[in-house]
Amino acid sequence: MMKWFKKYRTIILGLLSLSLLIGSAVQIFDVPWYEMREFVIGAFLFVGLITLCALAAAIVINLLRRR
Repeated sequence: MMKWFKKYRTIILGLLSLSLLIGSAVQIFDVPWYEMREFVIGAFLFVGLITLCALAAAIVINLLRRR
């Protein structure tokens, strides 16, 4: 159990803090749930886009090094 927790601790804590941030924004500032949902979806899409760009850059660099 501890090995599994140590391996995924950062991911679990990040998701927990994100959910607390969203819940706090909704409760304290009366932000509608649908706006926060759009924010989270947009954030995940942006991170995915950055990941895809990094993957493409890594592939190009690997191909250039082989020559």
